[in-house]
Amino acid sequence: MSDPRAHARELARESIARGDVTGWFETLYAESERDGFRISWVDLEPNRTGRMAAAPAGPAHRSAIVVGCGYGDDRICWPSLVWM
Repeated sequence: MSDPRAHARELARESIARGDVTGWFETLYAESERDGFRISWVDLEPNRTGRMAAAPAGPAHRSAIVVGCGYGDDRICWPSLVWM
């Protein structure tokens, strides 16, 4: 598989179009087990989209919860953007 994340996004789009917003996870993991490819959600760097969304634009000391942050790379980045 040349781009596992693109494949995961495509599975998600198809699943959401069917009205099943979480079903793509099951499909992805079943395919991974069947075809032997590794699923990695870890980039070892803060999420680029999250960094752009969290960029300072308002008052200091805002609070947020990062859900599904892998090894915590987002958590390390956000305080530097004035988030707690």
